[in-house]
Amino acid sequence: MSDSSPPMGQTGTSSLQVIRRIGVWLLAWTGLFYLCFWGFAKIPDLGIVSSVWISGIICSLSTFGILCALITTPISRRMMAVILMSCIGANIAINQVAGAVVPSGGIAAGHLHMGINVTLLGVAVCGGVLLSCGVRKKTYIIPLVLAAGMADIWSTTLGVTRQVIQSPVAMNHLLIHFPVIGRGVQPLVGITDFAFAALFMSMAGRFHLSVKKTQLVVGASFVIAITMAVISGHGTPVLPIMGILFIAAHYRDIKVIDPREKKEALMGLFIIAIALIVITLLKS
Repeated sequence: MSDSSPPMGQTGTSSLQVIRRIGVWLLAWTGLFYLCFWGFAKIPDLGIVSSVWISGIICSLSTFGILCALITTPISRRMMAVILMSCIGANIAINQVAGAVVPSGGIAAGHLHMGINVTLLGVAVCGGVLLSCGVRKKTYIIPLVLAAGMADIWSTTLGVTRQVIQSPVAMNHLLIHFPVIGRGVQPLVGITDFAFAALFMSMAGRFHLSVKKTQLVVGASFVIAITMAVISGHGTPVLPIMGILFIAAHYRDIKVIDPREKKEALMGLFIIAIALIVITLLKS
């Protein structure tokens, strides 16, 4: 993806070309999944730290690479909305089958997890791009990024993410699964992280920010978060890291100068913080 690549949502390419392009990238991603699925099964377990770290890096960076390729595909917003809803429906349907098959493991479980992965990638790409359409000005980016980071920290420590990782059913619906050396297919990275990766990539294209720089910082955020999670043994929120790196990379272009906009941004962040505190108190 180059700095001049058109953002997803523009048209001008035939439907057949679009389908062919999407199919090629999904086949490449699927091929990598099965290559790791069969290859990792032949490698002795390297220990949870090394095995999960290697698989986590391959999973996150390959998924992000496919996301970057798909996000430049010229598809209308209406079609993206249709794909989004179709992927959500397919995810639910596949998980109904997976509930009976996945516990048995083996190649059948691998097929189902790959099918779920494809639906989750569709949700991430289309959801992230459609969300970016609501960002009218580039000065809205910093408040949005900070709010997402706050919510992710809260979710990981006290909220939804903490509950998801305790439920195998929820993990099947919301986490990308990938082969881990000596440990079979395991849930590794949340779909929300890839949705925001798509959001950041889409905003970079819309507001003429450096796409290459955005690719670098988003990819680095996955590597940093996975490394921290493996070393600490606890789930690490990706969005705060991704947001900080994104702001640092583009601060000159997205900084808020207007005093009125600064006040609105601070007020919005304050309201979000209060809301998260109230939700936490009510839950406890």
